[in-house]
Amino acid sequence: MSFRIIGGEFRGRVLAAPKGSATRPTAGMVREAFFNICRHSMEGGAFLDLCAGSGAMGLEALSRGANSATFVENDALAAKTLRKNIELLAVEARTTVIVGDAVKALGQLKRSDKRFDVIYVDPPYDAQVLYDRILNDLDSSRLLADDGDLFVEEAIDTAYDGGLLQHLTLKSCRRYGKSQLRHYRWSEA
Repeated sequence: MSFRIIGGEFRGRVLAAPKGSATRPTAGMVREAFFNICRHSMEGGAFLDLCAGSGAMGLEALSRGANSATFVENDALAAKTLRKNIELLAVEARTTVIVGDAVKALGQLKRSDKRFDVIYVDPPYDAQVLYDRILNDLDSSRLLADDGDLFVEEAIDTAYDGGLLQHLTLKSCRRYGKSQLRHYRWSEA
């Protein structure tokens, strides 16, 4: 399995995606829509690819001008593929890979005082509890920079309503086939 970088410096480069059903690469249509929405936030910014899989989103962000990308992936095979993709593009100096549970990684990142201009979250579509936990953790942390953008890719039937969020404001929810992309923005309550 493979995917292609669709824009920027590495446009057209083919990268690997892990075999099997443990990961689901973000469809090209969703990636293109996402980068059209946040193209102005990307240039020179710090990008967090949470539940990164093969790294399609973070590597595309680097291709389109992000200064750095941090990848968090729990699946060992996907993380191995991600590292190979990073090496193939020769962007090791601009990347950090954290292999482990997304919620624990958020705690680690919070303690580092790092802030991200754009965060992309793409957990398994059947992990509703994980969606809720990640959104609440991101809402209570300062991982998202002032006026930073958070995007959550999920199945169209995901039930999280964001009603308990204090700092993350839902800006839009767009549907693409069987996926939807929720766009949140950080603001002080």
